[in-house]
Formats: sequence, structure tokens, C-alpha cells
Amino acid sequence: MNLLGNILDILTALAAIVAAVLWFKSAVIKTPESFSIHVVKPDMEPMGGNPVGGTYAGQAYSQDLINLANSIRQQSRLSAIAASFAGSSAIIQALSIIIKIYFK
Repeated sequence: MNLLGNILDILTALAAIVAAVLWFKSAVIKTPESFSIHVVKPDMEPMGGNPVGGTYAGQAYSQDLINLANSIRQQSRLSAIAASFAGSSAIIQALSIIIKIYFK
């Protein structure tokens, strides 16, 4: 029964390490600081509600999109910190298991 417990502990530690690595990788994906919005004046009646062609009319600015980008970057930064702590915890657990097995 002790062997089964050790195997489960090892699998738990490995799963936690993999989860932390994937979590961290997702958290450090770069997000844009701004978004380019191009305004198009349709040349013809839209089909299905979307213009199929148009004349470039200029660029626009959306504070909502800037706020979204800032929020996503803040979430990613906090997520990366959390993933780092989760990874540290998993590594410490793995070391604890190794010490218990080899230095019993």
C-alpha cells in the first residue's frame, strides 16, 4: 500500500508541474498594447449585414479595446505569478517525495 501511495504522490507532483508549466506559458503570451481600427465606407449594400467592399475612410480609436488589452495584460501577469508559485509548490512536493523514498 505504501508503494501505491508513493506512485500516486509522484503522479500528482508530475501533473502539477505540467499544469504549472502550461499555465505559465499561457500567461506570458504577448498581447497588443493597441488595436488598429480601420473605418470603411461600404461601396454597396451589405450582404448579410456585413460590407463586402468599401472605401477606406480612416482610422478610429477605441478606449474600450485599450482597456481590454490592459486588463488582459494584468490578468496574464498575475496568472504568471500564480503559475510560478504552483510550479514551486509542485517541485517542493516532488523533492519531498524523492527524499522520503531514497532517504527512508
